[in-house]
Amino acid sequence: MDDLMDNLFLTQTVLGAEGYEVEIADNGQLAIEKIESNPPDLILLDVMMPDRNGYEVTQRIRQNRNIPYVPILLVTAYDQPKATG
Repeated sequence: MDDLMDNLFLTQTVLGAEGYEVEIADNGQLAIEKIESNPPDLILLDVMMPDRNGYEVTQRIRQNRNIPYVPILLVTAYDQPKATG
């Protein structure tokens, strides 16, 4: 799941060419709905999204007892370290 259509298309194209079935979602709520209705074998999840960030989506998935355990890989294109302090 990613919020940029170009990234979604690239991911779907590359993984699809390798024989993987890929479902995409461009926001956190849609991803949660898709995962609830048809849990995948693996979730690639963007950290930075407009409606819910990847950490919030991960938390919702993990708290939902109707979703079996699915590995989640958090990814991001953000290249600046988060300021602390």
